[in-house]
Amino acid sequence: MSFDGISKVLILPEPLIFINCFGTVSNPATLISPEPDILLFNSLDDKTFQKFSKLREIRKKVAADEAIPAYAVFTDEELAGLAKLESITQKSMLSVKGIGDKKVERFAKYFITKIENDEKTGVLN
Repeated sequence: MSFDGISKVLILPEPLIFINCFGTVSNPATLISPEPDILLFNSLDDKTFQKFSKLREIRKKVAADEAIPAYAVFTDEELAGLAKLESITQKSMLSVKGIGDKKVERFAKYFITKIENDEKTGVLN
């Protein structure tokens, strides 16, 4: 903080706790998980997790072929969204949070599982 050019330091008493909007008390040290994807993985049932794992394999190959990081193809959250879809089409990909027209245009061909109109099937079949 700075008031009139003078820096101030705010010192908080120990222990510091957080209370979220649900009234849950948390120790701030527990808010940083060494493996943030654990919650994502635990939210998937077995069938969806298998599909998610297959999508990760495809993403890894696409990223290597395109010489870009895997997360630039799709993030784990986006892949989980794709794994939850009944079938992956260009139209259904757009319903996943974080996936827009540019990603669909560039990467859909690798992930499509069902042909709609003029779409071509992807690697997942």
